[in-house]
Amino acid sequence: MIRFVSSTYKKIRKLSEEEKWLGRLLAILVFVFFINPTTWNFGYEVPDPVDIIEYIVEIVVPFISFVFGGWMLGRAIAYSSYHPIELLVFIGVGKSLILLQFVEIAMYILAACLLIGVFVLVRKKQFSDHEKAAAITKRKPIKSELIYRAPEKVPDYDNRFDDLFPTEDVTDFPDQFTTTVQKADDEAIIQAAELLKSGEIVAIPTETVYGLAANALDSAAIHKIFAAKNRPANNPLIVHVSGLAQIRELGLEVPEIAEKLAEKFWPGALTIILRKKYDIIPTEICCGLSTVAVRAPDHPAAIALIEACEFPLAAPSANLSGSPSPTTAAHVFADLNGRIPLILDGGECVCGVESTVVALEKGAIRILRPGRVTAEQLREFAEVEIDDAVREKLDDTRPQSPGTAYKHYCPNAQVIAVIAENEETFRNYIDMNTGCGDYALSLCDAADMGASRLFARLRELDEKGAKRIFARLPEPHGIGLAVYNRIIRAAEFNVIDLGD
Repeated sequence: MIRFVSSTYKKIRKLSEEEKWLGRLLAILVFVFFINPTTWNFGYEVPDPVDIIEYIVEIVVPFISFVFGGWMLGRAIAYSSYHPIELLVFIGVGKSLILLQFVEIAMYILAACLLIGVFVLVRKKQFSDHEKAAAITKRKPIKSELIYRAPEKVPDYDNRFDDLFPTEDVTDFPDQFTTTVQKADDEAIIQAAELLKSGEIVAIPTETVYGLAANALDSAAIHKIFAAKNRPANNPLIVHVSGLAQIRELGLEVPEIAEKLAEKFWPGALTIILRKKYDIIPTEICCGLSTVAVRAPDHPAAIALIEACEFPLAAPSANLSGSPSPTTAAHVFADLNGRIPLILDGGECVCGVESTVVALEKGAIRILRPGRVTAEQLREFAEVEIDDAVREKLDDTRPQSPGTAYKHYCPNAQVIAVIAENEETFRNYIDMNTGCGDYALSLCDAADMGASRLFARLRELDEKGAKRIFARLPEPHGIGLAVYNRIIRAAEFNVIDLGD
């Protein structure tokens, strides 16, 4: 019984304010109809045996109806806003028929019609163009044609980008939270889901780096991400989903090659850029582009959280914009303490670098940002091209993908990228050209080219008070391309080639 009451209470807490108030109204109506002197007039005399049937009809039947109906009403209010109306009509009309009170039958039907009218008005408001995404978020049993009712084709954002999103940075975000760090267990995931459903942002673990998550269908929540990170407003976000089925609810075009890539690498560190078919994903995520970057994370806490929320999550790295990406909850706390309410601690990230981002163009796969999924793995499915922005500094102020801004992943210390043929050449250069406050970073001999430890090492050297960090660049192929890409951006393309 206690478990049932607790479960029902949690479900009632998830209802919208409109649904709660209508539930209260229904409870009042039931109270008025069943708890009244006429129904509960026991009297003081013992009924004659001849009148026993009359007392059963007038007392016992309403009593049983009230107890059973109240129990069913509570469950109905907890699970759906439609059931109370049906129960009100069923219980009310049933009682009136038993007592042959035909006037009450008409009253019940009238009350039901009035309440149905209120629900129609509420639902009509929810299906305005601005609230289409909310219908998906609430995951009610709504027919698909209502979700995509009168869809608009994607506007031509490309021609009015400057008006929608200025290129300057977002203003500073004042501290307003007491940030807590909790182990990512079931209780903490439920708490995080409630925060996300209420429009807040939460830091979550993934297999790549920690992400700063918000409801991907809530424009106001998306703005909180940009403000908390001080993220430039022209830098798009990645939408995290549970799988292909959830993508199809978001009005995105999914070509055959995208399905094959998802079947192979999801859940995992591959982000696929898909074209918008309908305007369901908020413009703030796309930053004026007609495409959306999506992936399915491979971390038990992230997967459980998406399933608990029942909506996709927008989640860039959970750090201040431009700084090294966080691979532990402590890194997130160092950057965002006071800016967000909750950090889920899921341990150290396995990959250590962000996901591979790919665009699908004319049967080819173009890598916009390298990551754990390599070009060699992708060539199994199509021809692979490496975007120029992966290795070179481009002047385009409008990123086509997250992580492609030329200045990125920067610690407080100055980073200098060094191309050296081998470790000995690199060490000799360091011995002759460094002084107090200078540190060397060479992870090229690691099995993953240092990908899992790169950002953590940059943060550690910052804590030691490093003024300059000389970082050796790995060979730009395989996972080494991802490390190469992160180092040259951290160095703002300040590269010393010892082979020249």
